[in-house]
Amino acid sequence: MKCRWIVENFTNSDDYKNLIEAVRKTERDCYVIDKHNNFDFDPSRYRENECIMFQGSIQMARHCRKVLPKGCFPIAFCTEENFLCSTYYPYVQEFLFNNKHRFVTISELKANMFGFYKEFGKEALVYIRPDRGDKPFVGQLLDIQDFEQFWKNDVVCTAEDDDLVIVSTPKTIQGEWRYVCTYNKEIIAQSTYQYQGKRTSIPFAPPQATELVHKILNKGYFPDPVFTIDVCQDIDGNFWMLEFNSFSSAGLYACDKNLIAKKVSEIAEKEYFLRYP
Repeated sequence: MKCRWIVENFTNSDDYKNLIEAVRKTERDCYVIDKHNNFDFDPSRYRENECIMFQGSIQMARHCRKVLPKGCFPIAFCTEENFLCSTYYPYVQEFLFNNKHRFVTISELKANMFGFYKEFGKEALVYIRPDRGDKPFVGQLLDIQDFEQFWKNDVVCTAEDDDLVIVSTPKTIQGEWRYVCTYNKEIIAQSTYQYQGKRTSIPFAPPQATELVHKILNKGYFPDPVFTIDVCQDIDGNFWMLEFNSFSSAGLYACDKNLIAKKVSEIAEKEYFLRYP
């Protein structure tokens, strides 16, 4: 059975358009969720026990899992618990950009704000990010003057007091790269997505970044059959791991969509036939 794709094109950007075109070039079905169907998903197009692969937002991936017919698999490479920082940090500690950090609940952070700024702060700034992948707020530098207001602003932060966050030291990033990888320790594609503070989408990454990704893959932690690894370069020229992201909810930037459509389809079909031999 050929894999059928569902792509949520919520930004109407070229990277999603290119993925849709690449999937269709492989002669596989691709259902597009976009403005033409009011960003609504119609599960009636599918039967039980079909091979499905999704690419889009975490929220839509969750929705598709709920409404697709029984037995559809794998649906998405987005095993959310495997992408918790608290789950994978111990496996890749030596490579982490946030190598000095602590996991705390937001209520603990609020209760001991000055202690955390003393331990991790530089020029009254700390770096914070959520533990979980659906990101109730964007990882960022937080000024002590903005601390109280940040948690009250529902536009920028929807986290609850019992949510786990990472507090770390502020550092300067020169460049950032995304790699699409597999549980076969294979790099399918890569893209620059930020360089010297500017959004930069080109299908290239430095050899030192690629070398680091191979070291990370050799650690043997594979959150899904296909996933992404983000790498950054600091101001001193050193390369570090930023995070794992799920393939099904990661932006693909300038990654080679033809390779992605082919390889991810093949891996999804392999996983499907392991379940339904």
